[in-house]
Amino acid sequence: MTDAGFITERPDTSGITLDDAALEDLIRMQLDVDLSNLPTLLDLVALGITVTSWRNGPVENWHAEGRLSDGDMMRVNSHTTQAVRRRLTGWAIEFNVTSASSSSMAALDVEALRSLTGLLLRWLARPDRKLPVDMTLGGLAHTKAESATYREHASLQLDLLVRLAEMGGVRFGLLSIVAQSLPFCSSWWLHPTWPDRVERFVSALDHSSDPFWGRAAVGGSCWAPNRMPCMTAARYVRRCSRAHGSWMPPLPNGLQTLVSAPCESALHL
Repeated sequence: MTDAGFITERPDTSGITLDDAALEDLIRMQLDVDLSNLPTLLDLVALGITVTSWRNGPVENWHAEGRLSDGDMMRVNSHTTQAVRRRLTGWAIEFNVTSASSSSMAALDVEALRSLTGLLLRWLARPDRKLPVDMTLGGLAHTKAESATYREHASLQLDLLVRLAEMGGVRFGLLSIVAQSLPFCSSWWLHPTWPDRVERFVSALDHSSDPFWGRAAVGGSCWAPNRMPCMTAARYVRRCSRAHGSWMPPLPNGLQTLVSAPCESALHL
């Protein structure tokens, strides 16, 4: 049924009786957000699709095997979330979902959602898709068989989204993916708590005595020796946050080289 907690076969959704209101209550138990706001919902959907169709599956297994460092994983997840969010925006415009209220999704039929999941699967599973860590998806997978395994995983998760929409409507399907994914992405870019996380990190940079610097990083090393590159990276991220609101891009190549994995991981804590 599962591999390391990930869904590996099609689940039976016939007995699910949740509705939009119940899902919204479930999400609000974890996060104080306005789910009636369309941009907010699409932000969370981008996270949900990235968690379920990208991270929680073969990719996380490859990460555990050491094919991606923690810092690499952070960049790839942020890059993927950003790209999924752009495609959600284009999809919403294409199907005339332009109101500020997410209730406008009520007019969408399942075929509209199928067009989105088909687009996402073609992009997510392309072996030549360039990742922001100087490799392609095919290079990360190592073999055609492993690439096919990832494609099967992504297809399963996106098909589950469609099946949920068939059961309760497009908005219900999207809310279901959000509810499923929230425990996995609380420290991710685009999560509503991310700007505060960055501000907390940056606020520690000006105070070498801040308790933050005494905490143990991944592998038991200390962040203190990495304080200068962390300052450069975090100030860049905060500057982007102030300029673009909730939109904060992954670190550019120059800062990726400069910043160590423990420093990047610090933004998750």
